[in-house]
Amino acid sequence: MYKRIVVPLDGSKGAERALPLAARLARCTAGTLLLMRAVPALGADGPHLASSLVSPAARLAEDAAAYLNDLAAHLGRHGIATEQVIQIGAAGEAIVAAARAHDADSILLRSTGRTSRTRWMLGSVARQVVRDAPVPVLVAREGGRPLPPANRYDELPRGSLRMLVPLDGSSLAEAALIPALRLAEALAIPAQGNLHLAHVLPAFSGSAEAGAADAARYLDELTVRLEAERTARPGPSITWSVLFDTDVPLALANLAERGEEPGAPAAQSFDLIALATHGQGGLERKLLGGVAEQLLNHTRLPVLVVRPRSRATLDAPIGAGASTTNESDNGRDRVLLASLESFPASDAPSWLPHRL
Repeated sequence: MYKRIVVPLDGSKGAERALPLAARLARCTAGTLLLMRAVPALGADGPHLASSLVSPAARLAEDAAAYLNDLAAHLGRHGIATEQVIQIGAAGEAIVAAARAHDADSILLRSTGRTSRTRWMLGSVARQVVRDAPVPVLVAREGGRPLPPANRYDELPRGSLRMLVPLDGSSLAEAALIPALRLAEALAIPAQGNLHLAHVLPAFSGSAEAGAADAARYLDELTVRLEAERTARPGPSITWSVLFDTDVPLALANLAERGEEPGAPAAQSFDLIALATHGQGGLERKLLGGVAEQLLNHTRLPVLVVRPRSRATLDAPIGAGASTTNESDNGRDRVLLASLESFPASDAPSWLPHRL
């Protein structure tokens, strides 16, 4: 994964601030950056434009090509492989189309959005890309907490990286696991990276004790299976916790940003959150919905968003919690099956069933 990374650019310094992280990721994976810029469709300047005049849209396309060539030359001097993509259309649609047309396996973008004292709202372009992209999308907030790359391209040492993956026992949530693990392996020194699985259960529930035991078994099995799939040795550590709270998104945001994990002797914050989201279809046409949407709007951390490619994989029971303890071996083999649909077949864990 992360071998062909779309980096949307609009000519602004804000968008270009995604390049150091993108270059670092490409260097770590021996990947290629797809430097991409959207330009309006020809004729989008208006029906009253005189035919004898040069279309501003055509001029924008020429300027975009020159701009991307300059960036590519700069990155090339530092050993970063690039391709230049000029995509016709509105920004959000163009980014998704470019990812599909150029066989990208991920998108890295910065989003300005809107801020208040307590919330951060995704910008409209980022919302559309997160909703529609066929590949994992890493959204870095403008003005939010940065990941730890150097602000240069020539020396990009890897450092420690802690990533939080919220889970609820569903295959939808599990779709983020393998993309998150691969990102942690790429960005972190193996002995220093950490992937933390978190499951929040309702507080004040009469079945809290039984629920916690089921969640613990579920997370423990996922941990064992993920440890077997690490490509780096020793690889990022994999830990988990079960929390109780009445406000799930806020509990996860607090855990991610302030390390407010009950009972933790020395709470540590996280650098990034990885989560899965519904795509389009039926009632899921609204962006994300529920916990995932609220979490995106509560945190200023970078967020890796994964949309499972196959809806069919979400209909079968997933995981090793109490709900699946009586399933057949074939059923248990479906653990993390949604993750298989979120990254190239060449990256598929050996214990997952093959694609049909």
